[in-house]
Amino acid sequence: MIDNNFFIKLLSDNEMSWRKARFFLEEAEKNAKREKINLDDVIFNFFVGNNVDKIGAWSNKKLLATMLMKLVWLRLSRRSVSWHEGGDVLVPKANSVSKLEIVVNRCKASLISAEDGFFEAILILVCLAKGDYFESYRQAVKLKQKGYPKDAVYRSFFTGVNSFYITEFFPELKDIFEDDKFRLNIEALKKAANDNFVSVVSCDITYYDKFSADFLSSARESGYNNTIIFFVIGDKEGWEVVEKGAYVFYVSTTYNLEPALYASFRYLISRYILEDAKCGLFVFDIDFIFNEQVVSSLYSTAAHYDMAFTFHGYGIRSIAPWTKISAPLSFFGNNKQSELFLNNYIGYWEKAWGLSDFKWWIDQNSLFSSYQYIQKTFPSAKIKNIFDVANIGVSNKHEGVLEFKKSNRR
Repeated sequence: MIDNNFFIKLLSDNEMSWRKARFFLEEAEKNAKREKINLDDVIFNFFVGNNVDKIGAWSNKKLLATMLMKLVWLRLSRRSVSWHEGGDVLVPKANSVSKLEIVVNRCKASLISAEDGFFEAILILVCLAKGDYFESYRQAVKLKQKGYPKDAVYRSFFTGVNSFYITEFFPELKDIFEDDKFRLNIEALKKAANDNFVSVVSCDITYYDKFSADFLSSARESGYNNTIIFFVIGDKEGWEVVEKGAYVFYVSTTYNLEPALYASFRYLISRYILEDAKCGLFVFDIDFIFNEQVVSSLYSTAAHYDMAFTFHGYGIRSIAPWTKISAPLSFFGNNKQSELFLNNYIGYWEKAWGLSDFKWWIDQNSLFSSYQYIQKTFPSAKIKNIFDVANIGVSNKHEGVLEFKKSNRR
C-alpha cells in the first residue's frame, strides 16, 4: 500500500543517498502497479495544494528530486497525456506538459545544484516534451559539465546526452574513406551490392560468429533472397563469399574499436551502397530473425515508401533524440531523400564522434538529426514507422541472447 504519511516523514528526515532514493521509488512503483494505481498521480499531490509551501522546507533533497523525476517520467509515458502523430507515434499534449512544467519550476530553488546535473536532466525531459530541442540541448550541455549522479534513477538513459548536439545539417557527402579511416575493398563491394535490394549489417567478430548464421538462414527460409552484406569491424581486411548472394567484408579502421562504432558503420556505409543498389537498402541488427510476415512487410514497405524507420511509439522514448528512432531496422529507397538523409548521418556522426568522450547512442542521435533534416527539406517524404516489424525480428526475447550481450559488452 502507498503510505503518503511515510513519504512525508522521509521527505522531512535527513538526506539519503541517490541509491536509496532510487530503490525507494522503484519499490513504490511496484506497489502502485499491484494496487492498479498510477504512482505519478500519488506523487503529483506532494507538489500541489497545501504542499507547495512545504517544498523548500523538505530536507531530503535527493528523495524530493527522485520523486520529481519519477513524476515527469511516468506522466510523459502515459498514453492518456499524449496524442497520435503520424505512424502511431505519441506526442505529449501541451496542457499536460504545462502542468508538469509548473510543478518542476516550483522545485527549482530547492533542487538546482552545482554538484550534479540531476535537475537539468528533468528540465531536458520537459523541454523535449515541448519539442524545444534547442533548450533541451542547452540543458544537456550543463548536464554534461556537471555529470549525472552515479546511482540515481535512469542514469543509463541520460547517457544519451553525451552524443546529442544541436548543430548544422550536412547536405554534402563526406568521404569516410579519406585518410584510411576505414579500409575495405570498395570495388568488390560495388560488385556485391549490385542487386534490387541490399541488406546491410555491421558488428564485431564476436557478434558475427554468434548471430550471422541464424540471420542468414532465417532470411533465406522466409523468402528473402536478395543480397546480404555483413561488415565485421576490427583489425582484419578482405572479403569472402558466405554463400550465393551473401558476403562478409572485413573492415579495419583507425577509430577506436567499441560498440558505438560497430553499431554506426552500417549506416555510414549505406550511402555508398545505395549508389549501386537498384531499388533500395535495408539496415539490420546482426541478431535480427526473419519470418515470412517480416519479409512480406519489408517488400511492401519498399514498394510504397521512400524510407522507413523504427520509431518508438510513446513515452520518453518517443521524445528523446537518442531513442526516438532506434537502429535495429531501417529502409532507404533509391531516391534523393535517402541520399540526403545518409549524407547528413555521416556529417553529424563524424562531428559528434569527435566531440563526445562517451559515444553510446551516437548512431541513434545521428538518425534523429537526419530525420529532422528530411522533415525540413522533404516534408512530403513518405516515411513509414516499422516498429512493429522490428519488434518481431529483434531476438532479445530468445533464450540466451540478452545474457550473451551483457557478457560481451566492452
